[in-house]
Amino acid sequence: MVTIADVARHAGVAPSTVSYVLTGKRTISTETSDRVWESIRSLGYRPRGAVAPAAAGAIGVLLPLREGVNVAVAMRFVRAVVDAARRRERDVLVVTADEGPAGVLRAAESAVAGLVVMDVETDDPRVAGCGRVRRRRC
Repeated sequence: MVTIADVARHAGVAPSTVSYVLTGKRTISTETSDRVWESIRSLGYRPRGAVAPAAAGAIGVLLPLREGVNVAVAMRFVRAVVDAARRRERDVLVVTADEGPAGVLRAAESAVAGLVVMDVETDDPRVAGCGRVRRRRC
C-alpha cells in the first residue's frame, strides 16, 4: 500500500506537505501542489481514514448512463448540483461509468469534497456498505 511518505519521496517534499495539499489546512504553492497531485495519481495513493481533500473542493456526481436512464431528467438533477456548487465556488466532477461499489469507493476516496450518487435503486449494491464508506467521505 502506498503511504504519504511514499508520495512525499516521489514528489520531493515533506510528508506534512502532502497532508497539507490533501486537507487544504495550509497554502501550498501551485507548483508544489501540482507535483504532489501528480505523485498521488502516478503512485495510486488512496487516503485512509478521514483525510478530506478540502483544497480540491469539487463535488462528485456518480451518474451511470446505462439503458433505461432518462438522461434529460438526470441532467436536470446534475444541473441543480452544478448551480449549487458554482454558488459556493466549487467544481463538479461527473462520473458516468457504472463501476458498482468499487466505483463509489474510488470516487469517495478521490479529490472530491462530497459525493452525490444518482440512480440509486432498492438494494443497490453501490450503497449497500455506505455506512462503512461514509466514514471515508461518502
